[in-house]
Amino acid sequence: MHTDISAAYAPGLMAGIAGFCQRLDDLDRMIKDRFDGIENRVGAIENVLDSLKNIVGAIGNRLGAIESRIDATEAIVARHG
Repeated sequence: MHTDISAAYAPGLMAGIAGFCQRLDDLDRMIKDRFDGIENRVGAIENVLDSLKNIVGAIGNRLGAIESRIDATEAIVARHG
């Protein structure tokens, strides 16, 4: 009798397991897609930060050039007093 009950439930149980595995695969795919999206956003943020770093570097270079001009002007003024 036990064997008959197992045989009767086996197809439904196998279908249930297959459906559960399919849902796990779908969930895995959804999580991977979500992380890919996050990874892309992080990459975009890194690009923006690199651009800002370049802008700050350019501003620093210009300030350095202005400082050099001020120093040169001060030296001229000091000589001609």
